[in-house]
Formats: sequence, C-alpha cells, structure tokens
Amino acid sequence: MVKLIVRNKKHLSTLLIGFCLTFISFGSWASSKYMVTFKESKSYEKIKQHAVLSENSGRGLLSASSQVLDTLDHLNTIVVESESDLNHLSNHPDILSVEKDVLFPLPEQVATFDKRTIFRESPLNKAIEMPWGIKAVRAPAAWATTKASGVKVMVIDTGIDKDHPSLSGRFIAGKNFYPRNPNKPQPPYDYFDDVGHGTHVAGSVLADGLNNQLVGVAPEADLYVARVCSSFGCSTLAIVQAINWAIDSGVDVLNLSLGGPMTTKTQRAVYKRAEQMGVTVIAASGNSAGQPQAMKKECRDSSGTVKKCYVKRSCRGPNGSTIECVNNDPTRCSKGECSEKMIDIISFPAGIETVVAVGALSEDLKRATFSQFGPGLFIMAPGVDVLSAVPLGTGRKAVTKLNLGDDFIEVPSNSFQGSSIPNQPIVSDMVFVGLGKKEDFKAKNVQGKFALIKRGEITFVDKVQNAISSGATGVIIFNHEPGLIGGALTDDGSEVGVPVVMIELAQGEKILAGMANKSIAPVASLMIEKTDHSPFQGTSMASPHVCGVAALVLGANPSLSPAQVRTILAQSSTQLGDFVEYGNGLVNSEAAVMMAMTMVGEQVLQANNF
Repeated sequence: MVKLIVRNKKHLSTLLIGFCLTFISFGSWASSKYMVTFKESKSYEKIKQHAVLSENSGRGLLSASSQVLDTLDHLNTIVVESESDLNHLSNHPDILSVEKDVLFPLPEQVATFDKRTIFRESPLNKAIEMPWGIKAVRAPAAWATTKASGVKVMVIDTGIDKDHPSLSGRFIAGKNFYPRNPNKPQPPYDYFDDVGHGTHVAGSVLADGLNNQLVGVAPEADLYVARVCSSFGCSTLAIVQAINWAIDSGVDVLNLSLGGPMTTKTQRAVYKRAEQMGVTVIAASGNSAGQPQAMKKECRDSSGTVKKCYVKRSCRGPNGSTIECVNNDPTRCSKGECSEKMIDIISFPAGIETVVAVGALSEDLKRATFSQFGPGLFIMAPGVDVLSAVPLGTGRKAVTKLNLGDDFIEVPSNSFQGSSIPNQPIVSDMVFVGLGKKEDFKAKNVQGKFALIKRGEITFVDKVQNAISSGATGVIIFNHEPGLIGGALTDDGSEVGVPVVMIELAQGEKILAGMANKSIAPVASLMIEKTDHSPFQGTSMASPHVCGVAALVLGANPSLSPAQVRTILAQSSTQLGDFVEYGNGLVNSEAAVMMAMTMVGEQVLQANNF
C-alpha cells in the first residue's frame, strides 16, 4: 500500500516570504534588453508581424532607436533592446508588463565533506562506480520497467559538453541564449559548457552507463540543453527564452538547477504556460539555508508584489541564540509571537507552485545544512558529494601529501579547473602568505616554493595570480570552514601554469601551529590528474535526480500531466521527517514508476491537491 503524503502547495504558497536581491550587472548587453508582454495575443501577433516584415521595427509602438530581438509566441512577448521607449511601453494599454533582463548569481560552491568521495574521483578512461545517489533513489529497480526511452529532458544551465562519452549518445539538440564575450577565445559551439555545472547536472539525469561508465537516473532519455548562465551568473531573459524553446521542442521535463530570491510576472507566466503545455518543471530549492540575507524588511512575496516583511527582533531560537522572527501574518506578529524554529525560504523558480522544489540530502539521508527549506519545499534527493560528468579533461583529482615531521602522509584535497597537471609529483617547501593578497607577498620569499594561502576575502583566481607573480611553483589553499570546495581558475579552459589544490581547515591550522613554534619545516608533495568526472554538491545536484525520476515516470506512462507527475512523486516518496524541512521525503524511482503504471486518469487526479 502506498502512503498518501500530498502537500496542498496552492495554500502553502501564501506562506512563502520573498526577499530582495542586488542583481549582478554584466556589461552593456544586459542593460537595455526588456521583455514586453502583451495582454492579448491579437495585439502581440500584430506587433510580431510588423517586427518580422519591417526589419525589426515595432511600427508605431517603438521608435527607430529600438529593436525587436526575439518573439516568444507562448508568452505573447517580444524582446526589445531599447532605453528610449520604456515609459511609453509601460503605459501602453495593450501591454501587460515590461521587465528588464537582469542576472542573478550562479549557485555557489558548497564544501565537500565526504573523504571517501574525494578519493573516488575517477581518472580518465577508468570504470565508474555507480554514484550513491542513483542507488539511493532506487533507479536500478525501476529500469526493469523503463529507462525513459523517448522522454525529452531539457537541462537549462551553463551548457553542455556534448562529446562527453556518457552523454553524447543521449544528446539531441542545444541552444545558447546567453551572449558570449567576443574578446575571449570562442568554444567549439556556442552552447558549450565552460563552467562544468550543466554537464554535471545532465550526467546525473541521464548518463547512459555504457562501457562501465557513469550512469544517471534515466539512462535512455533524450537530452536537450539550453545555455542561460555563465560564470558571471544567469540571465532572466535567457531562462524565459529557453523555456519558450522547450515548449516549441515538445520537451517533457525541465531541470533548472539555478535560482534567485524573487520572481516576476513574465517568469511566472512562462512556468504557467509550461504547465499548460504538459511540461513538468523541476528546480533546486537553493543553497543558502539560514543565511541572514534571506530576511529583509522590504521584500517581494511569491507573486512578485513588494510587501513589508513583519519582523520581530530579539526572538530566541531553540539553541538560545537571537534570531529574526519573520512571519507573513501581521496578526500573529502584532501579538509578538515567534516560532521556535526559523522557517527558511526556498528560491525561485522552485518557489512557484507548479514547480517541483528539490532539497538536498547527504548520504545518511539527512538534510544538508546548506539546503534551503520551508513551506514550499516539495521533495528531497541526494545532493552531497555527487559524482557526475564534467567537460572532458577539466576535472582534477589531487593527491596531496604533507610532511610535517617524519614522513609524507596523504591528506584529503581537491584541485581546481584550470590547475596545471604535472607529469610527476612536485615536492617543495611551503611558505604561509596569509590571504594571498598582493601586500601579503611583499615580506615573503616564495620563489621556487609552494604558497600556503588561507581562503577568504579575495577570489581564488586573485590568490593564485598573486602567487604566480611572486614566483611560486604551486599553491595550497586551506579552507576557512570545514570541508573542501572546488571551482574554476579560468573561464576559457586554459591552465594557470602551476598546480593548485585545497586542503582542509584542520590541516592548515596544524601547519600554522607547527610553523609558529618552529617544530616543523613543512614540505608538500603535489600530484594532479585530469578526470572527466568530479564530485559536486548542492541542491543543484539534488534536482537532476528528481528530474530523472520524473522522466522514468513519463517513460512508464507518457499520458500523465505535470500535475499527475507531481502527485505520483509525492505519494511514492519515502517520508524522512518534518514536512517543512523534508517536504514529501526522499524521491523513490521504483515506487513512482509502479504507481505510474497502475494509477492513471481520475485515480491520480482525485489525490491531486495542487
């Protein structure tokens, strides 16, 4: 008997508290692009016709200095490049909204904690052990019924390495919606993934598992890719354009391992249209659980309306610490009530009521500390130390050994995309240079030695460049918090010229303590190998697991609507704990596919409270 745990998301969405964001600006290309949405299709079609026939002129609507860049049929929206017509457009009786293209940050790097995963990274051309998350969602048990053959999945992200051997057989089409910097070396195709995030996500969804290589949740699904993000961030316009393309392409499932703290009318409209056209949308809940910037006095609610947040300060949390009590109910707040548990806020688009919001679990099936939660959370999936694909040869497996006394001992470490690859271990003394700022090197001699640098304040790129400029032959960065993280040192696939690794905070502090009492003269040995796979973590890694399960569900029963898919995911999940923190629980491929085969039509709809 399958339990029924279906959240009434429609009602709970009123409890969502939005918050503000300072968006990133990116050159002039983003500053003058706008999405202009018409109230009726008749008005839109008229303007579209003139735009096509009159060399991108809006004819009567736009001035000669404005240009129509794109038309989005599923939204009655035109994309306009203009600064002069904004007041006119905003007040036009036929126009519903005018929204500027803005950027929000890429999902932040999250620390790696599982030392076993660090040493399971796979060098080139070696067999890949099935990632723990594929087993945790019980995908192999569902494969006897379906592997999602014929189901169309689109990954909306940083692009793809379509030649990765685990993905090339599944790849169907890709498209770039994010302008590239013409002053940088251009990739082999415009939707190429030079960040690594999108390729990693795609691998978890549908890597084919052939030849003992990486396998994803839905290994026979068809892959479509939209590039909407770069290392600078993700474009709201690009995302809307990508979803419009997904609808045109007949895509069944979308994965968006991205998000920001607010949404707009146009963005909500495109997800509503996707729902109407039969597209199931999966999104990451966000990696900022508990961060204070989530709570602002002035904010946007789930509908995009600016509202006052009701804040009562000096409330005490369960551990006795002072927290902000944020509640969207003015009646409760006027009484001075404060929850004993600070309810977090999930990001958007995950916070939109027709989107499946996915939180991240560690291997012990506990919520990852970074995973955002709250009333809008739908389901959980593996998101800690998830091994998946990265663009060919860009992964780095570091073997770092420290000699702090009698002998070399290997310690947990990560390397970075863009680190050089020595053909044999390099051994050298370490010199501590603080945070690696230019001034930190002035009184230090790192010529021919390894620069030991603490993480913080400036970027990894700046730390490494400062070390190289001072003559260092390698860089060892120790974290300023538990765990390890990775990242990229270049944005064009080039290498910086020296090996770069990260070690744990505890190891860095141990080295500094030995240096302080002069009991050691620390020496390190660095060896780095190229890989086609790396472990990442974040809700970005959890979302593709659920995307893959949704593809398996549709592989078992292609007639299901997005609402039915959501209901099946909810009913078949494995309950883990508190609903606000875990949603419906851990997604379960085996139970979901079985339910898809046996529960159709009204039987599903009767349990649908969305």
